[in-house]
Amino acid sequence: MIVPSYDWNYGASDAATPDTLLIEDLVKTSGHIVAGEYKVETTKEKPYIWFVSRDELYFEQGGFEVNFNHYYKHYKHWYVSDKIVAGENIYNVSIKNK
Repeated sequence: MIVPSYDWNYGASDAATPDTLLIEDLVKTSGHIVAGEYKVETTKEKPYIWFVSRDELYFEQGGFEVNFNHYYKHYKHWYVSDKIVAGENIYNVSIKNK
């Protein structure tokens, strides 16, 4: 079985919408998103957490579901948090079951 590969991104930014996000601010990875734990450090200057993927994603933090603001454009799912206090944030991320 051949699994297509593509880039996806996550990280902190000062942007609150996809139109103002500089994708270069985020960590770029290759391949399908793998279920697991992802750490994102927010700062006073970059208080929003982003995940950008072709797949729909599901998020948990501390065993509880986390809802991100969700946009779909340019064949990608754009997830952004509300403004978060500076610090380390750990999320368990997986592909959403359809």
